Amino acid sequence: MAFYAEDIEWDMSDRVFNPRVYRGHAGVREWRRELREVWGEWRNEPERFIDCDERVVALVRSVGKGQGSGVELIERWAQVWTVREGKIVHLRHFRDPDEALKAVGLHE
Repeated sequence: MAFYAEDIEWDMSDRVFNPRVYRGHAGVREWRRELREVWGEWRNEPERFIDCDERVVALVRSVGKGQGSGVELIERWAQVWTVREGKIVHLRHFRDPDEALKAVGLHE
């Protein structure tokens, strides 16, 4: 939690399943709990971080295995983080990394 502002807005509304926005540290913990309930194994492999002044684009590859189903998933996605005073105050998830780049005025 040290990386997140106490009033962080964690925007996961671009998800296919359970799109929503989480707020505050309690929201981040809830998101993590939900992730653990669905995925028995999960790891994020950061591919690249792009500094855009007060925002950072994180391009990430995730590898997971379903908790009950055993279904394996490999996907590439991105997040745009807004940072103030060294803490993430807003995080927005994008299923399409190109959309994250467009959101900050970049194109890959």
